[in-house]
Amino acid sequence: MNAARIRWLLDALLEAEPVEGWPRVGAVLTRDRAVRALLAARLGLGDTTSETLDLDADTLFAWSRTPTGPARYAELPDAERAGLAEWLEQSVGPVVPTLLALAAGGRR
Repeated sequence: MNAARIRWLLDALLEAEPVEGWPRVGAVLTRDRAVRALLAARLGLGDTTSETLDLDADTLFAWSRTPTGPARYAELPDAERAGLAEWLEQSVGPVVPTLLALAAGGRR
């Protein structure tokens, strides 16, 4: 995967990095692990210290009904929203574009 394709992820991880730094989980940082940490930090989906995130349509739907979830997604830079949407659609399925479009529009 070339750097231009994941530039949004690198920028987002640097911007969202906690003051104490990202927690070290495991020996290798994978793209999935980085995106999962970002989902936790930026959208409140999961936990930044967890190796796994049980993410499915029900979890995403519940998140979309929270008072802050959709607003946090809508405030992200366009490139980050697009990157997260692509990753979530690959991981969760075809329900993602509809849920995230509603979230980006401020609808719960």
